[in-house]
Amino acid sequence: MEENSAELTVGDRAWKPSKAELALSVFFGLLFVAEIIACFFLYYDFYSLSVSLYCGWALLILGLLMMTFPRYELSKKGGIPEGKSWVNTTTVVDSGIYGIVRHPLYVGWLVDILALMFISQYWITIMLGVVPFASVVYYIYLEDRINHDKFGQPYVEYAERVPMMNFILGIARRRKQSD
Repeated sequence: MEENSAELTVGDRAWKPSKAELALSVFFGLLFVAEIIACFFLYYDFYSLSVSLYCGWALLILGLLMMTFPRYELSKKGGIPEGKSWVNTTTVVDSGIYGIVRHPLYVGWLVDILALMFISQYWITIMLGVVPFASVVYYIYLEDRINHDKFGQPYVEYAERVPMMNFILGIARRRKQSD
C-alpha cells in the first residue's frame, strides 16, 4: 500500500483513497452535520412556508426509510458468509428496494440532504447541503464501478434494468413489470 493512502475495505471491495480524499470525505461529513444543526437549531422553517416544511418532512421520512431497507434486503438475499457484515454480499441483489434503485442507501442520503433544505428554507442550510450532495453523487458513481468490478456481467445486466438513482423511474418500471 502506498504511503499516502489508506485502504478502505468493505466486504470484497477495496478503495484506496488518498489522504486528500479522506480529508475531503471528513469535510463533506462535517458539512452535512452542519446542515443538520443549521436546519433544526438555527433556521428551522425560516420563512414559515408550510408547503416546503411539510414536503421536507415527507422527504426526510422517505430518505430515512430508503436508508433502512438496504440493510435488511442485503442481509436476507446477499449471500453473506456466516459471521460477516451485511456489506459483504457475494451476489447481486435485485429484489425489494434494490429492484427500484441500485444505490438506495446513497439515494436516501441525497433525499435527506434535500429534505433539510426544504425544512429550513434558509440559504445557509441550502449552501451547506450542496457540497455533501455532490459528494454523495460522486460516491454513487464510485460504488457503481466497484460493483461492476466485483460482480461483472450480472451487475451489468442489473444496471440495465434498474436505475442508478432515479427512484421514481424505478417505481414506474417496477409497476410496468408487474402489469
